[in-house]
Amino acid sequence: MTTRGFVMLLLLLLVPSIYAQTDEEQLFQQADSLAQDGKFEAAIAIYTHLLTSNPTSADAYHRRAVLYHRIGSLEAAISDYSTALELDPDNVVIYQQRGNAYADSGRYEEAFADYARHLEAAPDDRYTLLVRGITYEKASQPNKALADYSHLIDLYPDYLPAYQNRASVYIQRGETEKAFADYQQAIDLNPALGHAARAEGYMKIKKYADAVEDFNQSIELSPEDASLYFRRANAFADAGDYRTALLNYDHAIGMKDDEAYWYLIRGITHKKNNNDAAALADFHQAMEVNPGYAYPYFSVGKLYEEQGKIDTAIDYYTRAIARNPAFYEAYEQRGHAYYAKFQFSRMADDYEAYEALTGTLTDSMQSRLQVYYWVSDPVNRGIFLSLILVLTLWRLKGRLVPRMRMMLAAWTPRPDEKRKRS
Repeated sequence: MTTRGFVMLLLLLLVPSIYAQTDEEQLFQQADSLAQDGKFEAAIAIYTHLLTSNPTSADAYHRRAVLYHRIGSLEAAISDYSTALELDPDNVVIYQQRGNAYADSGRYEEAFADYARHLEAAPDDRYTLLVRGITYEKASQPNKALADYSHLIDLYPDYLPAYQNRASVYIQRGETEKAFADYQQAIDLNPALGHAARAEGYMKIKKYADAVEDFNQSIELSPEDASLYFRRANAFADAGDYRTALLNYDHAIGMKDDEAYWYLIRGITHKKNNNDAAALADFHQAMEVNPGYAYPYFSVGKLYEEQGKIDTAIDYYTRAIARNPAFYEAYEQRGHAYYAKFQFSRMADDYEAYEALTGTLTDSMQSRLQVYYWVSDPVNRGIFLSLILVLTLWRLKGRLVPRMRMMLAAWTPRPDEKRKRS
């Protein structure tokens, strides 16, 4: 074969792969653009398409995992993060991100293991130290959270979130003097954010007027920050001033209308203000903004359960669990709903799922399960049904005996009637 012929053959072999690579790059760019515009479902569809043609693309799994996490599909996110790590084990950032997904799912020990793996490679990474501290708080381990925040402050003396979060732990521990010293440090570093942080501290000790005053100062310094109006609304709501709270929620959402959590909280406030219709509208708006967010479905379920629409409530609890299988409150509420429907085996399944996730049961759940397990035993069930039959007959005795006497009296001829016949 001539040199020219060899070159032509080589080009013919390479051109398809070049075009395929170009197409793949374009699809990545298209998906990234959609994600930046908040069109997460469309971006996920493109990454899924990419994976059908290139199932070993760690980048596609990683990016899809991030988007699944954004829309609240936590199990899907964890699965994709895990696959990305199998394909690209040196990408330690994924450990941090999967740790966040585990934490959001309530799987704290797995989250801590992932944070540790990331910190082995980057021991001074301030974001990982911060989120691990926050996760320690969620896992009711305040001493470990305090250690992480203090270590952060030692490493980065000007890192505002470390002071804010350490102050929060001090508040929990009742060490208010230390807490407000940290809040003052936060104010010195960034007055707008520092006042807002101290306002949150005042809310935790139920000093709502002081909280509102700090939020007012924060808003004066940063009037374009929609989150400050939302947080001030929370202060009014916690103080029981739902009308003013709703005005502030409206203002915040008017400035930024793509936060599902804000619609959820406004909906809960409408519910407290006895406006079920407005609450339901906000819960559905939260679902529209973030279809994978489990809590709005749970909230709709509770609302319908209170209205006696048990079947509809069960449907929404089921949707919440589908979006977050570790959502233990949803198992509890759905179990209660099944109990109201006399579907005791399903009730037991949900209570057992709740116990598996939390390690405990409420008193009412324990008593209902004990009765269910006792009745489920064939011998006990026979005894139970016999007792019900005896009690039913005993209750009917007072009604049946007089009626039988009346019927006998009606059928028995009177003495004078007998003489007439004779």
